[in-house]
Amino acid sequence: MKKTIIILQLFTIFIFSCSNPNEEIISYWENNNPKEIHSNLSNKGNTYTYILKNKNGKIITKGKIENGKQNGEWKWWYNNGIIKDIAYLNNGKYTNKRIHFNEKGDTNLIEIISKPCYGTCCLGKVIYFENNRRFLIIPQNEEGIKNGICFQLNEQADTIAIFEYVNNLKQGTRIEFFDNGNVSVIGKYQDDKENGKWILFYENGNPKIIDTYKNGEIINSSTEEITSIEFILKEDYESKLEYYQKITR
Repeated sequence: MKKTIIILQLFTIFIFSCSNPNEEIISYWENNNPKEIHSNLSNKGNTYTYILKNKNGKIITKGKIENGKQNGEWKWWYNNGIIKDIAYLNNGKYTNKRIHFNEKGDTNLIEIISKPCYGTCCLGKVIYFENNRRFLIIPQNEEGIKNGICFQLNEQADTIAIFEYVNNLKQGTRIEFFDNGNVSVIGKYQDDKENGKWILFYENGNPKIIDTYKNGEIINSSTEEITSIEFILKEDYESKLEYYQKITR
């Protein structure tokens, strides 16, 4: 009996000597694995690292809480351990940028936040990635509505298309470019659909064909001579390029 008591006392001492006084388990999963943890607790307990784990013990959320609000870098992971999101917060508001990844770990979207905000949508620009290489810069407002001139870039960061959104719909001129910088396509959108004449060019810059659209469908194709197109292109392209350089400096 005396031997059993000594063993229990030693076991109790071992448990307390190995516990972390700066860490508190807030909740558990049904399988008794820790779910929510407050780590690196300050003396007053108002500053700590918040950790959320899945049922298998993998961390899926981690970030700092100061005086009840999120601050600094926050990270989220998929259940398979691949990074899902990274965000930066100040006094509970999203700021700077948010980076989103797919389940392979490739970047598929970056939000450039121009005004600190709560919630899922912030004022700023959204950069969409395609196959982790090509990407698209789209301005959006606090409601997540796309507004403004957009630029699609290739892997060398060269502009391959310029177009515009108005209240989530493509409107106005779209210009596409060959790798050598010459215009490949120019046309206009109306309410998110191709309308009117769309001009296709050869890589040397000469006009190739005109496709006429109505509500997004081609109703005619022609090889008629195009006149004064260079002046239209120059004026439209230069105004959009000037805006692009301004927002990306």
